[in-house]
Amino acid sequence: MADSIRKRLTGNLNIIICVLLVLAVVVIYGRTINFDFITVDDAMYVSQNPYVQAGLRPITVWAAFTRTGAGNWHPLTWLSFMLDTDLAKLLDTVGIEVGNCSSGIYHFTNLILHAVNSVLLFIAFHIMTGARWRSAFVAFLFAIHPLHVESVAWISERKDVLSTLFWMLVMLAYVQYAEGRTKQSMRPTTLFLALGLMAKPMLVSLPLVLIMLDWWPLRRNIRFKTSVMEKLPLLFLAGVSSIVTIWAQQKWGAVQSFEDCPFGARVANALVAYVSYLKMMVWPKNLAMLYPHPGTTLPVLAVVASTVVLVATAFLVVRFAKTKPYLAVGLFWYVVTLIPVIGLVQVGAQAMADRYTYIPLIGIFLIIAWAVPDITEAIAKSKAYAGRIIQLFSVVFGIAVLLVLALVAYTQVGYWKDDLAAFGRAIAVTKHNAIAHNNLGSALLIRGELKMAESHFRQAIRIKPGYINARYNLALSLDQQGLHKEAIEELRRLLLICPDNPQAHNYLGSVLIKQGNIDEAILHFKKALKLYPRYDEARRNLEEAQALKQGE
Repeated sequence: MADSIRKRLTGNLNIIICVLLVLAVVVIYGRTINFDFITVDDAMYVSQNPYVQAGLRPITVWAAFTRTGAGNWHPLTWLSFMLDTDLAKLLDTVGIEVGNCSSGIYHFTNLILHAVNSVLLFIAFHIMTGARWRSAFVAFLFAIHPLHVESVAWISERKDVLSTLFWMLVMLAYVQYAEGRTKQSMRPTTLFLALGLMAKPMLVSLPLVLIMLDWWPLRRNIRFKTSVMEKLPLLFLAGVSSIVTIWAQQKWGAVQSFEDCPFGARVANALVAYVSYLKMMVWPKNLAMLYPHPGTTLPVLAVVASTVVLVATAFLVVRFAKTKPYLAVGLFWYVVTLIPVIGLVQVGAQAMADRYTYIPLIGIFLIIAWAVPDITEAIAKSKAYAGRIIQLFSVVFGIAVLLVLALVAYTQVGYWKDDLAAFGRAIAVTKHNAIAHNNLGSALLIRGELKMAESHFRQAIRIKPGYINARYNLALSLDQQGLHKEAIEELRRLLLICPDNPQAHNYLGSVLIKQGNIDEAILHFKKALKLYPRYDEARRNLEEAQALKQGE
């Protein structure tokens, strides 16, 4: 099998394609090594994570496997960040810096992983199909598409690029199994899937994709039942990972209830999202790090139209499945791999996310890369000379599309320079984005731009009056401006909405102390401790307030 792979991959053209893929990624993403951390998630994942900042140590490795940070169990992602930290310290001792800020090494690793993924994608489909240029086109679309910028330029999305590395390794190992068909040769496939699931549970759909690949392009002459049965160990791993993920997200409080987001609204948003991602793939304009969930406000016409498009497309690809199997494989790759993140289990406040397309769009890229040449070849056979001109035009047009997408992606990367750029862009291209306003306000607050921060917090509250974080941050900005009375009023409003918020009680007590209202401050410190007995800051504040009371 190894000799077979080498024969199909040797040659200067294949090497040139791989080099060009890497160069494309470096040109588009190279400047990210000078980008800062994004406050959202990057602080929790890396910059303010004590385990990550300690590097690889027995205690941190243990923590990576036993803690469920950020609502997910992904120990390999944590370990990769820890390894980056150690590498950064090692390079620093010899006077080498990656970028001009502390985040450079983490950005660099994301870039490298994306480049490797692009090369492996080309290799995998070249091996499976023997179609060099079509496989290369898929890989280039994957490498440079603007929808993939979020997965690469956002440090916290290390789990995307790392898990996809194992996705590619699973496909390569599975090709060996498909050609060799021995029990032993299935072990690498199972191992790589297990490792991938420990980087991100997005790989739960991979066993189903392998069943599709059996049909095309591998064209294995086995029954469907046999194809499924041999993948039972993989399906078992995917099932366990799904259970662990749901448990971890519920424990973290990331899963929204059906009261907050009814099931009907989730289905409607999912249907619209499937079509919206396709529109964004074709016309990647106004991309943002957060698209607010519409809740129950989606127009019925949009839901109906999206449903019709999906059903009609599925009908067409199934009709041509025997003669053009790549149509069905590509579409169902897209549909199936999006299911874990399409919002039926609503995690977070987003309707969609660019990062969710990192693997699913490969299916659509396959359709494009195979359908367009098939159409032009059919025309060439019937139109002779004119057909050859059409074929040449399709090649030139394809190259032009890649260049345009690369330019758009390069521009999109710039919006991930820092908090101000990322959240400012989200506000500029989306509507009623309370979370983006709150996050931009937080970034401005850190920079000491208090009045501007206050205006964004107020805008977030206007959009979403019950937004607790925005109200807390507004009180914080008012307090830092010396407007203690106004800060107290805002905290009281917050506690009317959420009376069992220990942080708000503690902060209200701290501001009341500044106003000389020690008695009421003590009551709020006690309330905070009653709600959260291990709240050390509230306990210290209570002791200091009681000491002040005794000193009167």
